[in-house]
Amino acid sequence: MVNNHNIQEVYNRELPIVNSDSYVEEMLSFFQEGWTERGKDEVEKSKEKFRKNVALSLNYTNDVIFELSKLDIQPVSIYIKAENVNSLIVLIVISQLNYICNNFNNIFEITHLIELKNRSEDYAIKFDFTFDSNHLDTEAIYSDGFINISRY
Repeated sequence: MVNNHNIQEVYNRELPIVNSDSYVEEMLSFFQEGWTERGKDEVEKSKEKFRKNVALSLNYTNDVIFELSKLDIQPVSIYIKAENVNSLIVLIVISQLNYICNNFNNIFEITHLIELKNRSEDYAIKFDFTFDSNHLDTEAIYSDGFINISRY
């Protein structure tokens, strides 16, 4: 599903997450220091690998959103963070009411399987969940390195 378009829709199941160079560029800004010492070829390889890994992560995020919709759970917001070029974390915020529902626990098995099945030397994804009780500190989320990718 990964291609070289600047912007592509990822698994368009009428879901809001799209692959955008703006996500990549924003996260790449965290890695710019140190790359000047590695050489241009290594930088370009790393950027291409990162673009591919972001696109994969957005695909898997759409899969999780689809599974949540089957449970009648709509995310409040979604954030992504790059730990490094090969490892990304997706934080999905849902309502407090949905967070405490019994059927929400089903999503952990799904995300765990996605994480295990796709873990390699070149790629890893981790899904985290939290709830919004109308007091969610989004500034803390941003200061931890996440960017908002939701379009709700």
